[in-house]
Amino acid sequence: MEIEQEIVQKHFVSQLQEFYPYCIEDTDKSTPEKIVLRINLENEEEAENFKNRYSVVSNTNWIVYGCTPNPQRFVFSKTWICHNSKRHKRNARRNADCKAKLSIVIKKITKGTKKKDKYLKYDIPLVGLSTEFYQYFSDGMSPIEAIRFHENKFLLEENFMGLANASINPTHNQIYYLHKCWRDANLGSSINPFDKLKEKVPFYESIGTTVKVHEDHLWAVLLVTPLMKRNHHLFSSKEIIFIDSTSSCEASSSTITILLSATKVGALPLAVMIHASQSIQNYINAFQLLKMNFPPMFWGQDYPEVFMSDDSSAEKGALGQQFGLKQSNCYAIFTLPKQNGAGFFRTRCWCKRKILS
Repeated sequence: MEIEQEIVQKHFVSQLQEFYPYCIEDTDKSTPEKIVLRINLENEEEAENFKNRYSVVSNTNWIVYGCTPNPQRFVFSKTWICHNSKRHKRNARRNADCKAKLSIVIKKITKGTKKKDKYLKYDIPLVGLSTEFYQYFSDGMSPIEAIRFHENKFLLEENFMGLANASINPTHNQIYYLHKCWRDANLGSSINPFDKLKEKVPFYESIGTTVKVHEDHLWAVLLVTPLMKRNHHLFSSKEIIFIDSTSSCEASSSTITILLSATKVGALPLAVMIHASQSIQNYINAFQLLKMNFPPMFWGQDYPEVFMSDDSSAEKGALGQQFGLKQSNCYAIFTLPKQNGAGFFRTRCWCKRKILS
């Protein structure tokens, strides 16, 4: 259940959160004179316990001001005022005219209240499971992988009661919410991820990884790991370089472009570029980062003998501008069968020194 509290002493909220860690402030209803908190309570006993806890942390005592004996719209509704208020005070010494008031309302969770109250749409907070799922995400699991891994732990132990218990096996919505919290804390907001990235650049540099950023609305990020730097000095890196772009990655719908060289052991990466879109200017921004920071990356040369990519006009234009490739004499078209035998696909190869046919 949800509880709404109106508490005058706002500076006691942090002390309350030590006992109620999932206490949330309703900023829409709070004012400088009043604060409204949302906490998960279920019955009158828990409401009384909260009132007693607040009395301890605030060093106050309360007297009943009003209550609803049989509420129709609520599970519990009761209001207290400070014992130093002027209510029923004949003795002026005890009448400090204190205006403090404490109101606790436990709402019924129905279809209508969920529709009108955004806080009632939240799932019950996870107690003690956040750290466990944060570790799953840090190990590289996606939310659905974490869900399956966590459920398999119960299945291996044949703990079917635990599998049905949402307090130890949380719902999908709860896990996706935890993943969002973990992502914001470790990767930054999807709206402005560069602040978090800049915090991590010194760490990346300490392990030999180069991260460069071009910031504007057509942003681009260059990532070159120590293994990629070693591949720059391979003879194969001056021959054929494959360029492949994958769009709509992650929640930001960004594009990942990777440069690969063909070797006897397979394709080896030379660099990874992440950029906002697949426009020609965005490709230019990404290739500029690569050219400025690693000019002789193709076995000591400024460019390889061959750039091979798909038939993307934006990618071709950016390669032509950044590496001096001319469209009139620098590409060849290959028609190759698909692996499943269903038709053919075309690819273009951009060449600086020779024309492939």
